Formats: sequence, C-alpha cells, structure tokens
Amino acid sequence: MTSLDKHIDIGTDQRKPYLGIVGCYNSILAQGILELVESERDFLLLGVYSYCDSLLKSIEENNPDFCIVDTFFLKCLMYGTENQKKKPDCKIIMIEDVHLSPKELHSLVIASHISGILYKNTDKKHFKKALLRVLSGELWFKRETFESLFSKTKEIIESRVIFRKLLTPAETRVVDLVCKGFKNKEVAEKLFVSESTVKSHLNNIYKKLNINNRMQLMNLYLAEK
Repeated sequence: MTSLDKHIDIGTDQRKPYLGIVGCYNSILAQGILELVESERDFLLLGVYSYCDSLLKSIEENNPDFCIVDTFFLKCLMYGTENQKKKPDCKIIMIEDVHLSPKELHSLVIASHISGILYKNTDKKHFKKALLRVLSGELWFKRETFESLFSKTKEIIESRVIFRKLLTPAETRVVDLVCKGFKNKEVAEKLFVSESTVKSHLNNIYKKLNINNRMQLMNLYLAEK
C-alpha cells in the first residue's frame, strides 16, 4: 500500500477526511469496524490488517491519523514499536474485544498510551463521536473506567514533587478533575469558573509540564516519583 496524501480533496467546502488503519484478529469484528468507518465521510480507511507486521509497516508508510486495534494487536503494537524504538504518532484506540480485570486494564492503558476504548455496544453515532473526540486531543473512556484507573488522583498529584513545585493550587484542582475524566465544561461547573478559564489553566499546565494533552498529563503524574 502506497502512502496517501493527507490533503485529499473531497469537496471545497468540506473537511478533509481523517486517515485510519485497523488491526483486528477477529474477522467478524474487523468487518463491523470497517462498515462503521466507511459509513462516515469524516474518515478514510487505509486498510484492515490481521498481521502485526503488516500493521506496523502500514503505519510507518502512511502516517495515519488514527489506528483502531483489538487487545491482541495493541500488545503487538506496543512490543513492535518498542523493538523498533519508534512510537506511532497516530491516535490509538483499543476495541474492547476481551474482558480485562481492572489491574490488567490499568497496566495496558498506561503502557500503551491509548487515547480511548471503543466498547462492544458502541453504536454508529457514538463511534463517530468517539473518533472525533480522540482526534481533537480528548480521551474516550467510560466514567467508571476512569474512576477505577485513576482513583486517588488527588493524593497522587499532591504527592508528586513536580506538581507541587510547578502548578498553582487552582491548576492542581483542574488537574485533579481532568484526570478523573471530567470534560472542560464539567470541570468549570465544579470549580464555579468559566469553561474558558479551565482551558486557560490547561494551556498553562501543558506549557509548564511541556506536554500537549490529557493522556500525557496522566502518564506524567503516574510516572512521577
């Protein structure tokens, strides 16, 4: 498969599609994802792969915007990119194809840097919403998943030297809520400030910590000792 221009024209007044790749061991599940992606004009699927080497090669050659993988392929992607010393720049979304314990899920999310999870009952509407949210830099997880993954977030943040030294109390409160899975609007409501104030705090936090998004923020406070 040859590399595709990211600026494919689909109409002068329409947004150009996001390029995606799917890696899925289960052919039936892969077909379902294929149908969902192809039904939306916002996305252009470059390929569906059943071999890890083929997926890694396609990512390297095509530089897609997003990659949807099942649990098996996520692990292949992790180990493959680790061996190659090069991580993909695309957003990675995992398909919930097998049951994982909270501990297994926690380890997988943190180690793989995925931006979201597509669940088995995800319909067409939420599928599109999930991809667009992830591609805009947000995360897509169930609230209960956040609570199980990042419980005691406040205590963790307050115990980290880097947060105590670099962030103001107001910024720390924003981090606390963001890392518990709350959207900017919800954070604003809880702190009794405007949504623009929350966005301003986040921009300052990202600059101070030299990061770009929520997932990096979570990885940082979980890794900081």
